[in-house]
Amino acid sequence: VVAHHALLDGRAVQTLAERWAAQVRGEHREPAPMGPSEAELAAAAGVAPTREPEADRPSPVPVHGRNGRVRWARRRGPVPKHPLAEIARRLVDHAGQTLRVSVPVDLRPPGPVALRNLTGIMKLELVAGESTTAIRNRLRKRVQAQEALGYALAAEAVAGVPLWLMSLVGGSGARRNLRRQRWAASAVISNLGRVGPQQFTGAGFVARRAFMVPPGHPGVPVFITLAGGPDGLEVAAAGPRAVTDGGRLERLLDVLAAP
Repeated sequence: VVAHHALLDGRAVQTLAERWAAQVRGEHREPAPMGPSEAELAAAAGVAPTREPEADRPSPVPVHGRNGRVRWARRRGPVPKHPLAEIARRLVDHAGQTLRVSVPVDLRPPGPVALRNLTGIMKLELVAGESTTAIRNRLRKRVQAQEALGYALAAEAVAGVPLWLMSLVGGSGARRNLRRQRWAASAVISNLGRVGPQQFTGAGFVARRAFMVPPGHPGVPVFITLAGGPDGLEVAAAGPRAVTDGGRLERLLDVLAAP
């Protein structure tokens, strides 16, 4: 299942695939709701827009050249007790320098999953040597402070801009960041939770594994997705070839998915 990230986030794509499988199995599902907008959620919570930080953070992987074409790879490893915090710790320890990591947060209220992009972003500064527990505690505090909603509200200001224009402006900024080797976020780590392949089985198709290919973009050095399954943790990562070629992406994944 492939979708444009401007329209659907990871949770929505997963739900869409589940609904397709249910349909071909002959199961009835109620229509998916659109859900509230970021502006409506922010107004209810009294949250103001959060300004995007400067592009002043390095890549967690050495950069060679300016090739912005994106490639991805995947590894499977055991599921850590706290997957998101543990992967973040391994990433910054591998880099050996301070990173700023973006963490997507599902903004949906409890209930049926809205089929749209309703994800906010938290920005977390990571320092090599910090424990998994410390990172996890800081993540929980950021969630409670509703930081992700502030970034989502700021992003909604450009929601009416045509995709071609967003791509043009974003591509120009991405090339500038790659040239300077500095980004607003060193990486994105998206935790999709447990994704059972049986949810996508139907019409003679038997799913054995499920994972999310990251929506790679040269505007971020490394985009990492995590999905728990029956065989362990599926870790996928994508990034521009200036960052990922020469085995650099595979070496990073070996670290992130290690036992």
